[in-house]
Amino acid sequence: MAVTLGLVALVVGSLVGNTVSQSYKIGAMYGMHTRVDNLYKRLFTDAVTYINRDENLMNIDGTESLAVFNEPLITWTYSNPPQALRGACTFAGSVDINGLIVPSDVCPDCGGHTGRIIGNAFAPVIALDQAEGSKAYKMLPTDTELVELWISVINHYKWQDFIFIYDGDSSYSLAWVLLEMERENSWHVIPYEIYDEEDYGKMAKDLKQRRTQNYLLYMHEEERLPGLRDSMLDNGLFGDKYHWIFGNLEPPITRRYLDDKLRIHTSFLTRFKMRVQDGFDQNVLTKNPIPPRNWPFRERTAYDAMLFFAQAMTVFRRENGRYPNVVPKCGEDVRSELEPVMQKISIEGLSGEVAFNSHGDRVNYTIDVYMGKDKHNILKAGVWTQNIAHYERKYGEVWPKDKGRLNMFPFRQSDQSYIKVLSIEEPPFLMLRDHNYDRERRQVQTGDELGLDRYYGIIPELLENIRKIFEEELRMEFKYKIELVAEGYYGKRNPNTGEWDGMVKELQDSDADLAAGAFTVTRQREDVIDFTKHFHTGPIKVLIKHPNWVRDYPFAFVFSLHWDAWLVNLFAFGITILVFWMLMRYHPMEYRKQQEVGQATREQSIEFTLRNTAWMLTGIMFLRGHKLSPVSLAGRILLSAWFYFTLVMVFLYMLNLTEYVTIDKDILSINSPTDLLNEPLLKIGMVRNGPTHDYYSMSSNSEDQQLMSIMGVLDRQPFVERLRDGALRVRNDNGHYALVSEEILLTYYTQRGPWCDLYVVGDPVKRLKYAFATPSGSPLRDQITYAINKLQTSGVVQELLEKNWFGYQKCEEETLWESESVLSINGNDLEGVYYVLAMGVVLSAIIFFIDVICYWLFGSCSSVGTHPPSNPRGPGETITMTVNPREQHTRNDFDYSKPAEEKSPNMWI
Repeated sequence: MAVTLGLVALVVGSLVGNTVSQSYKIGAMYGMHTRVDNLYKRLFTDAVTYINRDENLMNIDGTESLAVFNEPLITWTYSNPPQALRGACTFAGSVDINGLIVPSDVCPDCGGHTGRIIGNAFAPVIALDQAEGSKAYKMLPTDTELVELWISVINHYKWQDFIFIYDGDSSYSLAWVLLEMERENSWHVIPYEIYDEEDYGKMAKDLKQRRTQNYLLYMHEEERLPGLRDSMLDNGLFGDKYHWIFGNLEPPITRRYLDDKLRIHTSFLTRFKMRVQDGFDQNVLTKNPIPPRNWPFRERTAYDAMLFFAQAMTVFRRENGRYPNVVPKCGEDVRSELEPVMQKISIEGLSGEVAFNSHGDRVNYTIDVYMGKDKHNILKAGVWTQNIAHYERKYGEVWPKDKGRLNMFPFRQSDQSYIKVLSIEEPPFLMLRDHNYDRERRQVQTGDELGLDRYYGIIPELLENIRKIFEEELRMEFKYKIELVAEGYYGKRNPNTGEWDGMVKELQDSDADLAAGAFTVTRQREDVIDFTKHFHTGPIKVLIKHPNWVRDYPFAFVFSLHWDAWLVNLFAFGITILVFWMLMRYHPMEYRKQQEVGQATREQSIEFTLRNTAWMLTGIMFLRGHKLSPVSLAGRILLSAWFYFTLVMVFLYMLNLTEYVTIDKDILSINSPTDLLNEPLLKIGMVRNGPTHDYYSMSSNSEDQQLMSIMGVLDRQPFVERLRDGALRVRNDNGHYALVSEEILLTYYTQRGPWCDLYVVGDPVKRLKYAFATPSGSPLRDQITYAINKLQTSGVVQELLEKNWFGYQKCEEETLWESESVLSINGNDLEGVYYVLAMGVVLSAIIFFIDVICYWLFGSCSSVGTHPPSNPRGPGETITMTVNPREQHTRNDFDYSKPAEEKSPNMWI
């Protein structure tokens, strides 16, 4: 690899009159990137010009000047550390230099340790790369402190898994450090190395297939960051749901880039910026048209390295009256007179405060942490300082205790004064105290500026427990305010425009920090917002009116046969009676005709009158026999046909009757809401834009889609606006309406008065996950997940879910008989049968009194036409009756000595 080595020679001192000038030189090596377009040469030239014009640097008496020597370029090929070391020592020995500035790209194949290799052989050397463990003076934070910064931020975010993307060289050792700390911090780290630009597209495709949303990116070669940044943007890796931490200081994510490229629906970004003295960049002399604050961080450290050497030389001359001697050559124990001064001075530069300790490590610097997304992506989130005591002296601030070296500010995005929590009034998750929920109101406290005392339920108490964990364990303020969504929607995607509404829209636009309530996790929502770990998993069930409370049509048993079947059967009954009566009356072989020739008794001849025939055929319906049977073949055939007809009809009726008697209990056997499709007489409903409605409307399952379409067919208005409205409709529709919703919401109504006549059915086939939601990549996602894990482990979450939110109106517990007999046939189901029996009793009683009155008044009534009993006194004797006490004569109604007469006073012939 071709590497160009140049020399920036800085000469201090000049002759005034007969005075002999004195000069010094600082050597600078250039590599694969730093030599391009002579950018760093011009940068050093600008720095030298700035130094010469500053009366406080070098040119103290006005006779000294700084000269820049650009000697002819010499080309070496540094393919390994020995060649790089030999080239650097040859260059240092060719001229008298007081210091050397070395970038890492002088030897691209040295694994990122160029500064370490050369820093241990020559002094003083300022390295522009990671050179931990060497004698070089490092302009970058050491690996140890850089990793500490990362770990502090990651632990603050409470990441549990993340991917570390790096490019090899020194970042390879950083990857190993993170892996070694994996168990200690309860992480799951996935190292992902990229080699060249051709890997960017492959990396993007691979990362999209993973479910990991957290990424830590560090590139040893800063020059690759802009290309990687643009590739990630083009491949969608800066979209919603990702959280990126840029491990490099001052990554190429400028304010202009954020406004132009990352303004709407983008990732959550965390960046580190070295704190720079206000206004310092405005005094810097440079011909570069780009403002110094927008330079890459290594260019700023290179400029500061030259300033630092100039300041060290100036301080040395003031203390010793001369400049330090040059170091003639490389050596194992080489030392420079300038190093003690370099270890005690400090300057303000473009890369922040520049100071070094005795090991050459950079100290006393402060890093500001910025994070956010979309229009809130420039928020300052915290401060990390290398030296807490120095920070307090410099800025006059007291560093918070128990914070370590990282002080993260309370998270604020949509509002700088509090965390904005969106919710929807949905018992028992969130309820308002000033609404009538049949609950004894508590005394409302005054002076609560956030109005948290207005709410009660699962969510308010869960948020309060989360606040305690934030403040007591995470040492973070958790000041929040609950706001109800005006639309009352959780969030659904418009299939035509692709736009979301409700709470999802508010989170997607970063107009809120957190959404809490009966908010369910769906795949579509996860594409645009983030969810914490779910705090509850509940099934979708069906709310119906309790079968024991359903008051259905009392004569529902008649629906076992259609009305036309009843009509045809009644007609067949009448025709059969008439035909059978005529056959028994006129057939020459039947009893009536046989009695005329003395072959049958009178009792037999009158057995098949029209009335008796009707009762006989009726008795056959109920499988009751008759004392006489037809004699003729025709009569027997007709009677057999009638028996078969009634047998089929009765059994068909009975088989179908069960469904109508137990129709209110069939719904108890459903396993899932889709089983409701088999209940054509039952109307199905949901709460419009509720969690269940959102789930089914966004589902791609064919059965779920069929359920949604059938709902509109069975009922023109299947949806209700509120769950309470749906519960009222279930009560009022007397078992003909079923509400599909989440079990935890339905249970609230079935366990409190006056809703005790409702019942929840269904097996837990479909389950919904309830979780908090945040804007994509928000640090609150993992922090609240951490808190929920703590609360679930301690049992607080389960306690809240099982808490009695019903006040004094809670329904009484069902007895064993009530719970086990829910499928039994009860009195309500048999109400119509009881009515039939009652009507039969009443009608029988009425006829009884009519018969008594008829006998009392006329001596005969409905019983006329029936044959009298046999005469026990023998032939010739008469039976006398006193029918009416007011009559003084004896009546002879039945004279067995007379021949039979053809009379039928009541026309039952």
